[in-house]
Amino acid sequence: MSELLLPPAQADSVRRILWAHLPSGARVSVFGSRATGRGFKPHSDLDLLIDSPVALPLIAMANLREALTESDLPFSIDLLDRRDASAEFLVRLEVSGMVELRGLAAEHG
Repeated sequence: MSELLLPPAQADSVRRILWAHLPSGARVSVFGSRATGRGFKPHSDLDLLIDSPVALPLIAMANLREALTESDLPFSIDLLDRRDASAEFLVRLEVSGMVELRGLAAEHG
């Protein structure tokens, strides 16, 4: 599957929050049930893999998590910095499927 299982308005909300907290050039991919469709339910969490051109300080990740938690999105969001993921886990993600969250204003360069 290569289609993001997220309504457009919710995807836009996620993009706006990410844009406000991530550096230019950051890329975000969705993994898990909202990317693969396996086990998906409307209340399934949103798993995001963040690939930033620079290391994100802990406070930046904390602020991003807080903004996502305080949003009106009706599901939880889990963040994973690519730098913190093991090579084995990244391979599993590649094999199982990910969907890039395109249209991030953080790509504004």
